[in-house]
Amino acid sequence: RAANTGVSGGIDRHGRIHHKLTDARGHPFIHGFAIVPVYVPAATAPLSLYSRYGDWFSWLGLLLAGAWGLWMAKSPVAKNA
Repeated sequence: RAANTGVSGGIDRHGRIHHKLTDARGHPFIHGFAIVPVYVPAATAPLSLYSRYGDWFSWLGLLLAGAWGLWMAKSPVAKNA
């Protein structure tokens, strides 16, 4: 992973940090680069939930929240509160 701001380093698909680019005092905000070997799993490895379904979960949550908001706005209980 490389970032303009934040931590740059090697992070596996489970979120474990294998290498972090820092200066001698351990500060991550430096100019520089690191060459880090990373393991790339074979194409036969099981896909993560996000790799399988992408943004559908986020869109579904947004749709449900919007439907709930409309339902609450039209609910007589919400108008009496």
